[in-house]
Amino acid sequence: MKSYIPGAMNYLADSTDVEGTYLESPCDIKNSNEDGDPATDAAWFQVWVDDAYGQAVCKVRTASQPGWCDQWHVRINNETIDVSADPHHQYIKTVCHELGHSVGLAHYNPNLNPPELPGEAGQPHDCQASGSVTSASLPGASGSWTWQYNQHHKDHINAWF
Repeated sequence: MKSYIPGAMNYLADSTDVEGTYLESPCDIKNSNEDGDPATDAAWFQVWVDDAYGQAVCKVRTASQPGWCDQWHVRINNETIDVSADPHHQYIKTVCHELGHSVGLAHYNPNLNPPELPGEAGQPHDCQASGSVTSASLPGASGSWTWQYNQHHKDHINAWF
């Protein structure tokens, strides 16, 4: 799993207004009111997640604005991904997808009938699509959609940061 995180973090920093870089270091898990420093934004874990490839959960709230998340615990279910139809591309998509949640993005479901659109009508699919990379409703698993956010989602991220 560790090999997929730098690409997702660097893509987010390079393609949006989110500042930062991927750092592999011990996590600061204290709330900012405890030590004056913000916590590590996203702490990554390989753990079992029921009925999902991954999950992003707010674990540390900011001291000054309790409605804001200071640290996300991003959980990747390697056991489920490893037995999926395309583990390599599923890791890429899942890491991108859960990182998207940590910056405020929601799911969309291309497998509904009729399918939910990815953001505004006409936007291409991106990694926030729910489900497997091999879904019949999505383009090929090796496509750039597995590791990218469409412009609609980038616009939301940029407005928030």
